[in-house]
Amino acid sequence: MKICVFPRLLSLSYKGCFNADSQRLYLFLSPTLRRCVLPVLHSETKSLGTQCAVVEDLCVWDPIDGQTADHFALLSDTVRSCKKLVALCCPPLNSSAWKHLSDLHTLLTVEIHGVFRPLDGNHLKFAPFLNITTLSFDLKIATGLITLLQHSEFPSLKKFEFLGRMSSWEVEHLFGVLSQCNTRRTLEHIDISLRWYTVQDPCTLIRQLFCFTQLQALYLSFCDPSVYLDNDPVYPDDNDFLLEAMTSWPHIPSLQFRDKSANRHPGVTAALPECPDWHTLCSC
Repeated sequence: MKICVFPRLLSLSYKGCFNADSQRLYLFLSPTLRRCVLPVLHSETKSLGTQCAVVEDLCVWDPIDGQTADHFALLSDTVRSCKKLVALCCPPLNSSAWKHLSDLHTLLTVEIHGVFRPLDGNHLKFAPFLNITTLSFDLKIATGLITLLQHSEFPSLKKFEFLGRMSSWEVEHLFGVLSQCNTRRTLEHIDISLRWYTVQDPCTLIRQLFCFTQLQALYLSFCDPSVYLDNDPVYPDDNDFLLEAMTSWPHIPSLQFRDKSANRHPGVTAALPECPDWHTLCSC
C-alpha cells in the first residue's frame, strides 16, 4: 500500500534524477498539496489531481520534443485530472486537455513551452476560457496555436505573450485571430517576439492591434521592426501612423523611440491630447 509520508505537504518542487526516483513520487503526493513542480512526467502523475485534489499550481518542465503520442496523452491525462487549477505551466497539450481547461473557472494563468503540434480537428469545441487573464507561449514550432485561438474565447484576457518561430502566414494570422477571441475590451499587455523572422511591413500588422482599446503595454520584436514615422515615399500611408496608434490606445503610459529625432515628429505633438495617461517620452 502506497502511503504519503508528508500528509500536510503544501508545495513540492521535485528536482534531481527524477527518472530514478519516480517510483517514490507517491511519498510526496499529499492530499493537501497545492503547488507541484515536476521536471518530467511519469505514470505516477497520471492521477495527480485525484491524489492531490486541491492542487492549484502545476508546472511540468518535461522536454517532450519528439516524444511519442503516449507521452502527450500522459501529459493530457495529468492535466485533466486536476480540477482546481489556478496556474498551469507545461508543454503543449492536446485538444482534450484544452477542452478540460476551458471548463475550469478557477484557471487564471496558462504558460506553454515546447513544440505546439496540430490539434485534433474533430475536438475543437471549447467552452469560453472565462477567467484566464494571462496566456504565455514560448514555442519552437507554433503549429496548432492559430487553430486554438481561432476556436477559443478569452473574455477576461489581459496579457498575451508569444516567443517563438512562425511563418509569415502564421504571423499575419496571429495578429488577426487575437482580435477575434473576445479580447478587444480586456487585453492590456501584448508581447510578441519572433525568432529569425523579419516583418516587411510592420505598420500593416500593428494596425490589426488598434482594436485593443485598453492596451497599456506593447512590446514587439521582429528582428528589424522598422516603423516609419516620417514622410517616406516608400510608405506614404504611414505618415500618420503614430497619431493613429496613440488615438487607438489612449491608455498607453509611455513611448520609447530608437531614433532620437523621432520625438520631434509632428505626430507626437498631435497625439498628446489623445493620451491622458501618457507620462513618459524618451529616445535612445
